[in-house]
Amino acid sequence: MPLSGALPDMVSTTDFYLQLQQIYIEKAKKDVELMHTLVTKVMEARGVSAIDGEQFALFCKNTLNIDCIEMRSIHDELTSPDWSCV
Repeated sequence: MPLSGALPDMVSTTDFYLQLQQIYIEKAKKDVELMHTLVTKVMEARGVSAIDGEQFALFCKNTLNIDCIEMRSIHDELTSPDWSCV
């Protein structure tokens, strides 16, 4: 996934920190543009409408907060409920 653009905490001079922050921001923008191009190509190949650039950038910025939660389907829950978690 693209670089988030957030700079980790560190001890530094103000000038050096601002220069490094600008590098992180520019790298994040380039990463988002590249990802958006790749995703758009895949979506066009599958006949799906394009994603708004601002929404895609927001998604990329927050990808570090994404978790995958595995759950059973509603059918599985109704046909064989798991009462052990109650």
